Amino acid sequence: MNLFSMRAFLSDYLPGLLFACLSALSSADQVVISEIMYHPPAGLPEFIEFANATRTPFDFADWQLKDGVEFDFPAFDEADAAAAFIGPYERFLVSAVTEAELRAAYTIPLNVRVFGPWLGSLDNGGESISLVDRNGVGMCSVVYGDRPPWPASADGAGHS
Repeated sequence: MNLFSMRAFLSDYLPGLLFACLSALSSADQVVISEIMYHPPAGLPEFIEFANATRTPFDFADWQLKDGVEFDFPAFDEADAAAAFIGPYERFLVSAVTEAELRAAYTIPLNVRVFGPWLGSLDNGGESISLVDRNGVGMCSVVYGDRPPWPASADGAGHS
């Protein structure tokens, strides 16, 4: 390839290639749904685990859990500003019950924050779950189900 054809190639294809690469990077979820206990054994509560998949802290004051269940995260509180941030690689749970009830039901490390209770319940047959920020921008979402590729053991057998 001569210099002229190389320049023509780069001017024709490089902008699109760069756009595609940057779009792929920008669409990667930074906060992810890492675990769903949608059909626990009798007597145990439902929960969803989220994880910050980055080294960047996020201000999650006024975020909302939507679709399958509804939960509003607390507003920013000047007296406890750090409580409104998800730290780098931090995990947190949102549940159908209070923090005390969830910790009593499962072994949850004390450094994992627990929020709840949410409104509603997760559909044992599957549905959508979405987490949006205070501006309504989707942070992450998933559609789960009780058929493949989802594991059968998560459908009431005690696994998430």
